[in-house]
Amino acid sequence: MRTILRTFVLAFIICEGVIAAEDPRQIIGEMIASGQYDQARSYLTSHNGTLEDKVLLEAEIAVAEGDYGKAIKHYRALVAKYPNNAGLRVALAKLLISNRNYQSAEFHIRELSNRVSDPTQKAALVKEANQIGQYDKFGVSGSFSLTPSTNINNANDDATNVINNIFTGEETEYDVPDELLPQFGWRATAGISAFLKQRISDNQELVLRGSLSATRYTVPTLDNESMELSFTWSHQTARNTFNITPYLRRYMGDDEIYSTSFGGDVEAIIVDRDEDYWTKGVRLYAERRFKNARSLYFSGQYGHNIYDDEEQGYAESDNFSMRLGYSFMVNERNRASLWVGRIDRVEVGRGDYISPNNYTGYNIGGSLETLFKEGIRTKFSLNYASREHEIPPYFSFVDYVREDYTTSLSFEFSNQNWTIGRFLPVLNCQYSINNSTFTEYERNGGSCGLNVTQNF
Repeated sequence: MRTILRTFVLAFIICEGVIAAEDPRQIIGEMIASGQYDQARSYLTSHNGTLEDKVLLEAEIAVAEGDYGKAIKHYRALVAKYPNNAGLRVALAKLLISNRNYQSAEFHIRELSNRVSDPTQKAALVKEANQIGQYDKFGVSGSFSLTPSTNINNANDDATNVINNIFTGEETEYDVPDELLPQFGWRATAGISAFLKQRISDNQELVLRGSLSATRYTVPTLDNESMELSFTWSHQTARNTFNITPYLRRYMGDDEIYSTSFGGDVEAIIVDRDEDYWTKGVRLYAERRFKNARSLYFSGQYGHNIYDDEEQGYAESDNFSMRLGYSFMVNERNRASLWVGRIDRVEVGRGDYISPNNYTGYNIGGSLETLFKEGIRTKFSLNYASREHEIPPYFSFVDYVREDYTTSLSFEFSNQNWTIGRFLPVLNCQYSINNSTFTEYERNGGSCGLNVTQNF
């Protein structure tokens, strides 16, 4: 077995209460070593072994038989039940390394480093995780999600809408076309990504990533594809993480919007619009970790979009977002996070066009993630956001502005025991309510999707 874990972590293998101290481990170990598996099971049963004892025994038998996949499954179940047990996480990480699943092994050592309080152990574990990561120099992964939604086209739910004529101040009603009302539908997304990694020191690495994805809707006009190439410099120590990622992205899609005419009878008109564009940008992430698995983090992103469609009023746009958050363990099974954020968008018009879509927004939210002993993980998130649009200079006489207020609630569910090879299905549900000072921008809708992600 290929082992790159240092001697100090091997001391953690003495599991903290998983097998009672009075159990004769040596006898059971000798039985396993000699291939007397049934005798070992009977011996443990006669000594009142618990269910956890039996699972650990089956894991050790699987290791002796060379069935690492089965052993990993048993250890994952035990780690889900005892998330703070250092011995179990280290044993699982060793098996994952033996199975060449370096990414998952690195994850568990980093998770352990976040949970221990001793600075020396924390630093050693981070160093170990960094060394594990260097064995995973190249990788390819895939993803898939299937999501039904009550408002797949993100439409206003009023069949009759009202607009304010900015010249007369009068309110006018118009009928919204049926195809622009909320529709129930499905969204399917498939993607593939690859990375090439090079460690340049104990705490620094460079990662080149490429990805392709395609999304299909039951409303065909919403279909889109995207590709991205990024380059990340990462620096990580026991207390700090800092990543900077320049990226280039290509988005290709069509969109249907409606516009309203003010001359004569007011009506809604369907307009086909290309949404093909390039994005050049950069992402930043910084985190400071404290004792007892507490951390303060910052994430930010800037993107400059260049649009292909010359018939659009805007040619380019600058988009900026940032979030400042605080994460902490409520207890060994519950992790909470709180955050505040800001988002800005500025469009650059073609010719004399001045965009009415420039805005500044803020958001505040929180989440609670819970790990249950049965391997179940749930996560609830609540976010509230506000957005205020700028008034174009030629509308300076208008005494009201467009303001949007969005409340969204999301829920995640997964079960460590429900896996597809190395992949874990995750159920994601979300419901959002968007209120606006302009009724045509009000939106309500929910969706639930099944995503397949790598199982750590």
